[in-house]
Amino acid sequence: MAGVPIHDDVVGDFNAMKLKKESQAIKFGMTAKLDQVVVVEKLAYGTSYDDFINSLPDNDCLYAVVDFHYDNEDGHRQKMIFINWAPVKAPIKKKMVYAATKQSVKDKLVGISLEIQATDKSEVEASVVIERCNAISK
Repeated sequence: MAGVPIHDDVVGDFNAMKLKKESQAIKFGMTAKLDQVVVVEKLAYGTSYDDFINSLPDNDCLYAVVDFHYDNEDGHRQKMIFINWAPVKAPIKKKMVYAATKQSVKDKLVGISLEIQATDKSEVEASVVIERCNAISK
């Protein structure tokens, strides 16, 4: 199955987040017919990462981009993180369509530092993301 089209707002809202700090995170999903990727929700700049994690659905897929801030031995860091969220309880058909479309979405979002494929909230906990960010910074 080929990827589905991506609405122009996906790229526009991502660029506004990246360049103007208009959002802390953006969730993207598919329409009910699974025929287009659209913006589902924009979380205000300053929203905590824990609040973002808690907002992830337990039984539905989505993509998200997070302006992730963290501290390490080199000081304060920031990375644009792309998350492909496909929880175990999500319908199989949706998982397949999201997997087939993921690369097309990522290709449109210039400036992503790290991709995370997650099926459980433990895979996107801040400590895990920081460890992955530090690994790519070396």
